[in-house]
Amino acid sequence: MNPALINLPWLPPHAVNRHQRAKYVKLRYSPTTGLQVTVPLRFSMKHLPDVLETHKDWILVQCSKYPMQALCLPNDIHSPLMNRTWALRYEPKLDRPRLRELKTGEIIINTDHTRPEEGLLLIKKWIRRQALKVLPDLFQAVSEVTQLSYRSLSIRSQQSVWGSCSKDQSIRLNDKLIFFPPELAKHIMIHELCHTKIMNHSRAFWALVAKHDSNYEAHRKQCRVLQLPRWLS
Repeated sequence: MNPALINLPWLPPHAVNRHQRAKYVKLRYSPTTGLQVTVPLRFSMKHLPDVLETHKDWILVQCSKYPMQALCLPNDIHSPLMNRTWALRYEPKLDRPRLRELKTGEIIINTDHTRPEEGLLLIKKWIRRQALKVLPDLFQAVSEVTQLSYRSLSIRSQQSVWGSCSKDQSIRLNDKLIFFPPELAKHIMIHELCHTKIMNHSRAFWALVAKHDSNYEAHRKQCRVLQLPRWLS
């Protein structure tokens, strides 16, 4: 369905995408890309206007708090967790958008300068690859030190959740943790590993967290105010 056919004049710039793993309609707002609407494969698009009307207040609040702005691609990427910085260089698109990492550490991005979202998508895929390189090993090391075991680990590109733990001890970590200082990334990992023992946030849970992260209260506060690169939103 063409998003332009949704007859809701109050809607901000938006895009609608079907996803095979989506179980319900999901809304995500960004000041650079607008409203992103994800729907299940078999969702009937004729119901989408009603769903959006139901969430109108939330959408308008997001638009008010975070006005639309032009997407500016970064000149470099710095990962505190990896203690590395990569310089970015943009060149005209050839046959298709592509990203190349040189042995010098410089990253070349071939993209259409009039479509910065192309470059951003390449960068986010690259970030995920870096996260897959470093987060599993670090997480395993934290698990061994704390002696808190887990069933499985997956790395996701989530918007606002840094980690989660299911009842079967399957843990998910956000690939954006590579933008965290090491002590804060480990704090998130300890938090989720403690959920393998206690699924709630009771006093017993925080006592377990404190056992493995004596400075957890300060780390919690730092995670709340941590500023990630603006272009990541």
